[in-house]
Amino acid sequence: MHPTDGLSLDFSGIEMTDSQWNLFAAYDMDVNDNSTLKTFIWNNNPITPPIMAMLSKLKVLQLLSISGSLSEQTILPFADFIESCESITNLVICAGAKPIGAEKCITLMRGLKNAKNVESLVLNDHLFGEEGAMALSDLLMTNKNIRSCEFENNNLKTKDIWFSFLEKLTERGPPLELQWPHEVDELFESKAIDQNDLDHLHDCWTNIQNGSEEQHQDEEGQQQLDFGNEFDAEPEQDEFIAPLDYEVNDRIYDI
Repeated sequence: MHPTDGLSLDFSGIEMTDSQWNLFAAYDMDVNDNSTLKTFIWNNNPITPPIMAMLSKLKVLQLLSISGSLSEQTILPFADFIESCESITNLVICAGAKPIGAEKCITLMRGLKNAKNVESLVLNDHLFGEEGAMALSDLLMTNKNIRSCEFENNNLKTKDIWFSFLEKLTERGPPLELQWPHEVDELFESKAIDQNDLDHLHDCWTNIQNGSEEQHQDEEGQQQLDFGNEFDAEPEQDEFIAPLDYEVNDRIYDI
């Protein structure tokens, strides 16, 4: 394969001990400084700080799939890692062997708000529920660099959840490619919503796809004003981080 085509590696479901994973990560950190790896699939393997440190060396990595890989201890370090990685644009975090519940979802969504590099997000088969769904809507309303979101089978079983979720996103501004939720069709088939409800939700979904140009322009104007005001702001002091066990880019974590 020509180097400009990039490489793709799939390590899904490999069974190794923690020490073996760390050795694997250390080895690749040494040899992949100039890697052409663009796709890295790590489904159902632990996404530990040494693995994140390895991935930070892959300067052209664009698609990262870690379905079933996150734990409660690694969600925040992973969100910080994604924020610092300028090359990763496509992020796949489906449930795999480890579905994320509402509490973990909220933590992850908050952490991804500043990940301005991410353009495509896939979050299927989790147990988000209403709280998780609203955390995702907050993320999509805040981080408008995300252009595509696939969000299926996440335990959203009521009319109110879908009304709140889709109605909120109609005010987002920039267009968002959002797969039509089959859960809404199931609500209609079970007569939990009527035809008027279905039509309204479909209109909301269409508006989300098309975006609101007027709202987008207003936000761009505000961003320009905010940029001008930055020169008047007080300089921020650098935050001191005490040394712990693992370092990922410029941040250190003890897991």
